[in-house]
Amino acid sequence: MDDSDIQLRPVRLDDFWLFERQAVDPEAGGLFNWSGYKDPTSARRQFDQNGLLGPDAGRLVVSTGGTVIGDVAWSRVTYGLPTWWCWNIGISLLPEFRYRGLGTAAQTQLVRYLFETTPAERIEAYTDVQNKPEQRASEKVGFTRDGVLRSTQFRDGQWCDLYLYSLLRQELETGPGYGYGELRPPAGEAVSEAVSEAVSALPFRPVGRPRRCAGRARYARSAGARPAGRRAGP
Repeated sequence: MDDSDIQLRPVRLDDFWLFERQAVDPEAGGLFNWSGYKDPTSARRQFDQNGLLGPDAGRLVVSTGGTVIGDVAWSRVTYGLPTWWCWNIGISLLPEFRYRGLGTAAQTQLVRYLFETTPAERIEAYTDVQNKPEQRASEKVGFTRDGVLRSTQFRDGQWCDLYLYSLLRQELETGPGYGYGELRPPAGEAVSEAVSEAVSALPFRPVGRPRRCAGRARYARSAGARPAGRRAGP
């Protein structure tokens, strides 16, 4: 199993075990994504409305070798006027598939997909200032760290800082992510089959210095340095 096997596809009915697990299992969501137990049926209700592929947000399953390993998501962010917008992306992999480079490949495919299918000029991602693996993954994709978002995410009983990362359209072809994680949906008939299954399940027919959270002092001592800022993501 390697990053060359990574595929993104629409969510199907038999994928909802993944979202149900993420909603009730802290390990499935991960330390930096966990913010308490959630309604395990909420994703299904959204799926019934638009298949988790709406005009302002979307979600795709990440698989490798036919095995579902997580999901990627995106949502619209506006700055002032509705026409001043960009995408913000995020990823969640099951714990048994982390730290293998699979997340980097999946995020690279996602940004390519969004640039190829929407007119967005900018894609953002957030990541916790302590989340070193995701920071490295973002930079491999080609994201640039824009700065620190102070006291943005509430977890572990306190507000934590995030790094804001961004990637512009032209930077994808010139940055370190160029040629890496090329979009690889299932080939040929498998694409039509995956999309058809997702559509057929629908009820309709579509026509500063960062603030450190609990445990960060221990992390800083072990790393020999204080954490700096943070990056983007859902």
